[in-house]
Amino acid sequence: MRVCSSESFFGLVLPSVVLYTRRMKLSIWAKQNGVPYKTAWKWFKAGILPAPARQLPTGTILVDPPAEPVAPRAALYARVSSADQKEDLEWQLDRLSRY
Repeated sequence: MRVCSSESFFGLVLPSVVLYTRRMKLSIWAKQNGVPYKTAWKWFKAGILPAPARQLPTGTILVDPPAEPVAPRAALYARVSSADQKEDLEWQLDRLSRY
């Protein structure tokens, strides 16, 4: 966190603009992406982490998440018991995709 300027309010100095860097620790990135920390660490060491990252001299690994959020994906599953219910299958898939 970096404070750019400040102003006085009843004798207190308050930050008017606070800038946050987009980098995050590897542990936070792993939690947000549903990956165990140890797996994310192994990915970083192997060079296959799906986001750019760098290690500080202190050992902390910082990850730069993508600039735009990734749209969540889901698989839709619907089934019917016989082929003559194909219309029901199409209706189920339509309903699931709208959800």
